[in-house]
Amino acid sequence: MTRSLTTQETEALAATVKSFETALREGNTDRMPTVIPPKVAAAIARRAGLTPDEIRAAEVKSMRQFESFRFDLGKAVQKEFAGGTPYVLIPTEVIVAIRGRRVRIGSHTLALLDDGKWFLLSMGSTQLEVLLDAYPELKGVEIPSGSTEILPQ
Repeated sequence: MTRSLTTQETEALAATVKSFETALREGNTDRMPTVIPPKVAAAIARRAGLTPDEIRAAEVKSMRQFESFRFDLGKAVQKEFAGGTPYVLIPTEVIVAIRGRRVRIGSHTLALLDDGKWFLLSMGSTQLEVLLDAYPELKGVEIPSGSTEILPQ
């Protein structure tokens, strides 16, 4: 049975999500990379032959292309890893311009509690591989599939 998040964990997650959404909306790139788990940034850097700082800079650059970004905490699903650590899957919608076309991307963001702090990681097959590289104990985590839709001009 999955344990419920404590009131403090729930409030900290909501604050992390709100802070990220606000930073993105306001273009505050100094805040954006702090939500990436350090172990994941290091794993991506190892795989790409880059430094964690270069990975964070690339992540920030990609986020600047978002036209809109929305987490749906009301439909989030809480689960827990085999060791008992809770995590939350948050439905996420991003609208981005790609080659002059607007594209809506529906996915899930993994809210991961690590050392008492929430981190947010957009999930896809590549990200799952990196996540497992950084946190091998998370093997077996199931991430719902995403969707992509080209929007009318």
